[in-house]
Parts: sequence; structure tokens; C-alpha cells
Amino acid sequence: MAHISDIKLIRTDTTLDLSQKAEKGMLQKVAVRLFLLLSQLPVLLARARWY
Repeated sequence: MAHISDIKLIRTDTTLDLSQKAEKGMLQKVAVRLFLLLSQLPVLLARARWY
């Protein structure tokens, strides 16, 4: 069995953590934008009826 250094394992874990945090942040931004868009939908539909 090959020896894997503790430093390499820590670095891998840190990289994965940062990647997961970045992905979570991107998902949160998309969710906020979608919420804002959907909250404006009734206003947009009401305006479209008048044109």
C-alpha cells in the first residue's frame, strides 16, 4: 500500500471544501435571482395586459 502524506490529505480536503463553498455560493446567487424574478412576475404580467 502506498503511503499518502498527511499534508497531501489536508490539501485535498481544503481544496474540496473551497470548491464546495464556491458551488454553494453560486447556487445561493441563482436562488436569490430566481426569487427576485418570480417576485416581479405578477407586476410584469399586469403591465403586459395593459399594452
